[in-house]
Amino acid sequence: MDGPYTVVLQVVDVNNNPPVFTENQYSGGTIREHSPAGTPFVRVFAMDANDPDTPNSQLSYRIESQIPNPSGVAFFTIDPHTGEISTTDEENRQLNAILDPDYILIVRVTDLDGAPTALSSIARVNIVVTSNLWVNPGPLVITENLAVEYPKLIASVRSNDPNAVYRMLQKEKEIPFPFTITEDGEIYVTEPLDREGKDMYILVILAVDEQGVELESPMEIHVEVGDVNDNAPVCPNTETIFEVQENQEIDSHVGDLSVHDADKENTQNSLLTYKLLSQSPTNPSDGMFYIDQASGSIQVAKHNFRRKDVPQYQLKVAVTDGGEDCFVDVGRIFGSVVSANKKKSILHYFCLYLVYSTECDVLVIIIDLNNEVPVFEKNDYGTYSVPELAELGTTLLTIKATDADDPGTGSSKVEYHISAGDPDRLFAIEVDDATGEGRIYIAQPLDYEAQSTYKLQIDARNPEPLIQGVEYDNRSSTVVVIELVDVDEPPMFNLATVNVNIPENITVGTTILTADAKDPEGHKIMFKLEGDEHGWLDLNAESGELKTKAELDREVVDQLKVRIIAYESGQNEMEVKQPDLVSKQNRIAKLEWSYQNFTKTRLQLLQDAVCNLEQCQTRLIHRIKSWRWEQLRSTIGHGFDENLLPLQTWCEQLLGVNGNLRQELMLVKREHGSGEHIHKLEESLNHLLQTLIQSSLVVEKQPPQVIKTQSKFSSTVRYLLGEKVAPGKPVLLKAQIITESQARNIRQGLIPTENVGDLINSSAILEHNTTSKSTCATFRNMSIRKIKRADRKGSESVTEEKFALLFTTEITITGCDNPYSIQVISLPVVVIVHGSQENNAMATIIWDCAFSEPNRIPFVVPDRVTWSQMSEALSCKFMSEVQTTHALDRVNLHCLAQKIFDKADNLEDFSSTPVSWAQFNKEVLPGRNFTFWQWFEGVIELTKKCLKAYWSDGLILGFIGKQHLHVILQNQPTGTFLLRFSDSEIGGITIAYVGLSDTGCRKIQNIQPFTKKDLDSVGLGDRIRDISLISQVYSHGPGQSPRLTPKNEAFKKYYTGKCAWKNMTQLLLI
Repeated sequence: MDGPYTVVLQVVDVNNNPPVFTENQYSGGTIREHSPAGTPFVRVFAMDANDPDTPNSQLSYRIESQIPNPSGVAFFTIDPHTGEISTTDEENRQLNAILDPDYILIVRVTDLDGAPTALSSIARVNIVVTSNLWVNPGPLVITENLAVEYPKLIASVRSNDPNAVYRMLQKEKEIPFPFTITEDGEIYVTEPLDREGKDMYILVILAVDEQGVELESPMEIHVEVGDVNDNAPVCPNTETIFEVQENQEIDSHVGDLSVHDADKENTQNSLLTYKLLSQSPTNPSDGMFYIDQASGSIQVAKHNFRRKDVPQYQLKVAVTDGGEDCFVDVGRIFGSVVSANKKKSILHYFCLYLVYSTECDVLVIIIDLNNEVPVFEKNDYGTYSVPELAELGTTLLTIKATDADDPGTGSSKVEYHISAGDPDRLFAIEVDDATGEGRIYIAQPLDYEAQSTYKLQIDARNPEPLIQGVEYDNRSSTVVVIELVDVDEPPMFNLATVNVNIPENITVGTTILTADAKDPEGHKIMFKLEGDEHGWLDLNAESGELKTKAELDREVVDQLKVRIIAYESGQNEMEVKQPDLVSKQNRIAKLEWSYQNFTKTRLQLLQDAVCNLEQCQTRLIHRIKSWRWEQLRSTIGHGFDENLLPLQTWCEQLLGVNGNLRQELMLVKREHGSGEHIHKLEESLNHLLQTLIQSSLVVEKQPPQVIKTQSKFSSTVRYLLGEKVAPGKPVLLKAQIITESQARNIRQGLIPTENVGDLINSSAILEHNTTSKSTCATFRNMSIRKIKRADRKGSESVTEEKFALLFTTEITITGCDNPYSIQVISLPVVVIVHGSQENNAMATIIWDCAFSEPNRIPFVVPDRVTWSQMSEALSCKFMSEVQTTHALDRVNLHCLAQKIFDKADNLEDFSSTPVSWAQFNKEVLPGRNFTFWQWFEGVIELTKKCLKAYWSDGLILGFIGKQHLHVILQNQPTGTFLLRFSDSEIGGITIAYVGLSDTGCRKIQNIQPFTKKDLDSVGLGDRIRDISLISQVYSHGPGQSPRLTPKNEAFKKYYTGKCAWKNMTQLLLI
C-alpha cells in the first residue's frame, strides 16, 4: 500500500467581484475659476475583493459624463490609475461661477485594467465652482515719458481672502524698479518710464496673511513700455568713409550707411528714410551718387571718376524717422494705460506725427587705377660721348618720365629698363625716388675696340599692371646713343709671367722663347729687354725672339730674371712705361667693380631672405591666432585640434633662421659699415624676433569659463620656444584677473596695475618635459577669493560681466642679450558667487564664443545675430554636450525659432531674422518664468544624462511645436505616440499620443512631462512599456523616412524589468 500523499490545491481567482467605490456620491469637490489646469482638487477611490496580485483587481477610472455640458467640451479629467480629478486646458475659458456654479460627474471604475470583459461600477461626484477674485489684470502697456503726476495708478488686484495683505517683488533684481503696491492691492508706477532703457517689466504680486503666509499662488503681471518717437537717428560715425574705383560701373554698390534709431524696432518710430542732400564737388557733374531711401545703400549713379581731377567727394545725407507721439487729455490720463488684450484705450486720446532728422557726412574716396602710362619728356636724348676708360659708376646722363596717376602709388611710380642695345649690360639706370629721374651710369668696363657705339632703347614702366584696355605706347620709350672715345692703350702680353728651364750647356744662339703681345689699336709693336746683367741674352726688337748670345754658367747664377717690355713703335722710353700703369689701373677698376657687384648681390640676397622670413612668420602668427580662435569655438562644440607640436616646430625653425640672418648681417655690417639699408634690415630682424618671442606664449589648457569664487581650478600655459630659453634662473609666470577694459588696454601696450581680484596660487614655474617636448607652467589649485566688479550699465547683470586671466613673465632666449616681457590673455570668463548664477553665466559664455569675430577687441560681441547663426550654434552645442552625431534637423530648428520669436503658428523662413541677447537669456519666454537658454540648456542636461541613446537612435523627435505635432498625429491610428521635449517645464520630455476622448472620439493628448528625477527612478523605456494607451511610436531617425514602429520592437532593448507603475508618482494628462 502506497501513501500517504500530500495534495496541494491552488485556488485560482476568477473575476467574480466587481470593484466598489468607497462612496456612492462624493461631495466637497470645490474649485475656483481660473485655477491652473491639471491641478487635482478631488479624488475617488474604489476597492476590488479579487486577488490583488492579478489583473482582476487592477482598476481603471474614467469619467462617463459631465452635467451640464452644453458645448460638448470636457472641463474635467481623471487620472485613470489614482482617481484624482483635475481641470482640463479648456477650464480657464469655460468655468464660470455665475453661469454654471455646479457640476455633476459620473465616474466609472473597471477592473482588468479596462478590458472588454471587465466588471465595473459607477459613482457620482458633485463639484462646486466658486468665484475667483485673484485675476491677473495684465498684460499692461504704459506709454514711455508720460508727463503726468506720479505715482500713477495703473492696475489693482484682489485676493479671495478679504484680510490679505499685498506685496510686490521684482523678478530681475539688478535693475531699477519704478513700481509699488499698496496693502489694498493698488499698483502704481512711480516715475516716467524709458523704453530705450527697458521695454518690459515683470511684477510678481503676493497675497499674504499677517504672518507672511501666502494665501494665493504668486501672480506675474507683464508691463510693456509703449514706445514714442523720442530718439533721433544717430549716424554711425562722425564721418562715414567709403571707397570707389575710377572705373566703377553705374549701379555699383558703394556702401551702406547704417544709421541707428533707439526707438522700438519694426515700428514707425524707427522707420528711417534716407535722402542725399548734397555732393561736393559737383564735377564732372552733380548726382554722381544716389541713395536708396529705405535701406541707406549708396550706389554709383554716373561713371567717369578721375582721381587726378576729384580725389574725393563729400556727401551730405539726411536721415529721417517717422513716428507718432500721443498727447492725452490730462483730466483723462488713465487712457494712456492700455490693457494689451483690448484694441483701443480705455479713454480717448489723439496722436500727432513727429519726426526727427539727422544729417550724416559721407566721404567717398576715389581709388586710383593705373590707367595712365608714363610719358618721357624726350623721345630721343641724342648722343653722349664717354672715354672707354671712364670709371665705373660714371654718370652719362639723366632721363625722366612722368605719370599722371595718383602720386605716391604703384600706379604713378616709374621704373626704367634698358630693353635694347646693351646685351652685355654695360650700362644701368638708378632711379631717384624723390625726383623720379633716372641716372644712366657705367656698370661694367667699356672697350672701344669691342664696340664703339651703343644705341640704347629705354622703357618707362609702372610696378602696378595697367588696367584692361590701356597699353604702353611710344610715349613710354626713348633712345640715347652712347659713343665711346678711343684711348691709346698700351700693348698687352698674353702671359704676364713665363718660366723657362734651359741647360747651362745650351748652344749659343738658340731661341729660348718668342714674346707674344698685341696692341688694342693694331699699332706696330717693338720689344725691349731689361735685367740681363751678365749679357748672356739677345732680344730681337721687332720679332720679340729671345736667344742666347753667350755660354751660360750655372755656378755663377742658377736663375736669370729678365723683363721684356712691349711698346708701340715710335714711343720713347718714358712713353713705354706709362701704358703699363694704365693697364694696372684698368685691372684694378675691374676688380673693384666685381667686388661692388658682389656686395650688392649679397645685400640683396639678405634683403630677400628677411622678406621671406617676414612672410613666413606672418603665416605662423596667423596660424597661432587661428588655433586660439578654434579653441574658443570649441566651447560650443566645433572641432579643435589641440596638438601644438607642429606650431612649436615652426616657431623654433623661424627662430633659428632669424639668428642666422642676424649673424650674416653682423658680418656685412663689419665689412661694409652701417648704411641705411643695413640699419633697416637690423630693425626688421629685431622686430620679427620680438614678435615671435611674444607670440609663442599660449594658454594650452584654459581655465573654466565660469568660475565660482572660493572654488579651485587649474590652467596650463605653454611656451612654444621653451627649448630655446636661456639656462639658469627658472622662469616664473604670474597670473592675475583682469576686466574687459583692462584686456583692451593690453592691446595698446598698457599692462594693468590695478588689482580687481584676489587670486590664490597665482604663480607657476615654466618646466620642460622631454617626453612630450613641451615647456609648460601649470597653475594648480587656483581660486578667486574675491572680485571687484565694474559699474554696470542699465539692466546688465553680474553674469554678463566678462573677465580674463592675464599670464605674464620675463624670458631670455639663448643668443639674445636682453630679456623680453611677454604676456597672454585667457579666453573670457564669468565670475559668480552662487551656483544659481551658473546657468546665466554660461549663457554669456556661449553667446561670446558663438558670435564673436576673430581678432576682435576684447571682448566685443554683437548684441544681435541672425537666426541662421543662432541655429548653427544651438545644434553644434547640443551635439557636443550630448556626444551624439544626430544633429538637430530642420523641423527642430524651426520649432526653436518659433519659440524664441513667440510665433508658434508661423511657417516663415526665420534664417535672416535677428535674435537679440535679451531674447536669448534676459527676457522670459511668454507665459513662462524661464528664459530660452535656461529651457534649452535644461533639455541638453536631460538628454545627456537620461536620453542619449534614445536620441541617437532617432526615437525622440525632440523640439516640435504643437501645431506640427497635430499635423503628424491627426491621421495616425489610435495608440500612435511620439516623444517631444516639454514646452512648459525645464528639462522634461513628454509623450503625445492619439487616444480616445470620453465620448469615444479620437483625441491627441499629452502625458505630463518626465524629468531627470522621474527617469532616474524608472527609465523611459520601462515607462513606455507600461503605458497601455500607446502602442506604436512615430520616429524619424537620421537619414531615415518617418515610420511607425511597434513600441516593443523599438524600445525592447531599453526594458529593464522595473515596474513603472509602482515607481511613478502620477501619470497625468495635460
